[in-house]
Amino acid sequence: MSVLVNTYAPSYYLTPMDNGKKKPISALEITSLKKMNNPKYLGAIVAQDLLDDSLWAELMAKGREFVFATDQVVWEEKAEGFNETVVTGEGAVSFASSTGTFTINAAALPVDPYDINSERPTVPQWLQVKVGLQFVAFDQSGRKANGKIKSIAPDLKTFVADPIGGSWNNLGATSLTIMFTGNNLDHCSLAPCIGFANYMPARENTMFKDSECVTYCEETEIANSYDGEDVQPLVRFGDEEYNVDSRLDDAHRNLTLRNENAFAYEKRLTVAEAGTGQRGTDGVFTILENRATKYLGMIETKEDLMNLAANMRQRKIKVASLRVSNEQYNKLLEILDDTKYSFDPFQDNTNALYYIGFAGFKIGEERIMFKRWGVLDQLPNIGKRYHWLLIPEGTLKVKFNKKIYEAGYLNIGWFGKTGDVYKYKRVEESKKNGDVSIDYINKFMPLVLRPQDFMMGMTIAA
Repeated sequence: MSVLVNTYAPSYYLTPMDNGKKKPISALEITSLKKMNNPKYLGAIVAQDLLDDSLWAELMAKGREFVFATDQVVWEEKAEGFNETVVTGEGAVSFASSTGTFTINAAALPVDPYDINSERPTVPQWLQVKVGLQFVAFDQSGRKANGKIKSIAPDLKTFVADPIGGSWNNLGATSLTIMFTGNNLDHCSLAPCIGFANYMPARENTMFKDSECVTYCEETEIANSYDGEDVQPLVRFGDEEYNVDSRLDDAHRNLTLRNENAFAYEKRLTVAEAGTGQRGTDGVFTILENRATKYLGMIETKEDLMNLAANMRQRKIKVASLRVSNEQYNKLLEILDDTKYSFDPFQDNTNALYYIGFAGFKIGEERIMFKRWGVLDQLPNIGKRYHWLLIPEGTLKVKFNKKIYEAGYLNIGWFGKTGDVYKYKRVEESKKNGDVSIDYINKFMPLVLRPQDFMMGMTIAA
């Protein structure tokens, strides 16, 4: 959902003060005031400098934003590779052919060191089974046998089945793969209900707060103006004239540049380091260095692109955006020929600017769009470590505070509540000596969903 910048009512900026001047306003605040939701009008901080190579600005333009009234955000997302109809893995299922007993073991529980859900299962159970359910079993040598469940233990750790066809076909005793196939119901019959609910692992991150200030002296403003008139001419919007001040745009720009750096690279303090203060946030690369699929070096050949597409296919990702350094961008242009294509920026007016600046290619059913991201090589030493980042595109189901939402793989979480969001929040203070101070506050965090589906290219010095 798009989160508009909170601002004051038009009268605040249009009513002259005691000195006859109007309150200054920034281009971004004008954007919010006029409810210009088209990304083209996100204000000077976006249109002039940032939209071409800023992922931060693009996420705002696409509405990949959420608001939370808490410093720590905890969410639940669908488990990786979860399939309710298959149980598999080394040591996950064992089998006693003499009794037809199948036992689910602790190895069937996925290992996830980043899951903080207190309801995470610790006891392996056959939660999805019912009497009469049929299945097929494979052992490590490839032997196959079909069966039908006839009883389930009260603790749900074992079930007993009869072989279909009269034999278990010398099925192995351990590390079986069990695939449930259905109930094979008779006329006018239905399968029993089991009330099974999928488990969702929980993740968390915390907020990062930053601000930028503009201070000016009203007396100096008058002294430096012509006959007391505004130093900057008023800008007309319809029938209204506003005192648009470029210094406020500069403050927005500086805050934005810093915060995109934090969004990408911040690392939060430990509890001990923070003490009674705030921990800050883990940035995108801090999260992904632990969780994403990592490649050494740059994309050099078409074979490298084929590997990316193959990994996308394995994860069932059809479309992804590849954010690259300038050097990596040039290499992609060198190795692409007939696979390269461009996008029609006016195909979907809602996301028109989202496509501008992208090139792309398609391998099989997988589509990859690529575009420069300024934080990857704005300084030479950064480009020596990070080369590219592949971000899956699409929507996911995620649960915030027990309510399910649709979200992208990468989002911005803002602190605040309806009508009072810390997204370029303006706080103004006037002092007795005529000084005026205007602060802009951002309090945010990256929301990285399913980081295991991201891929990144980097070089780590020995």
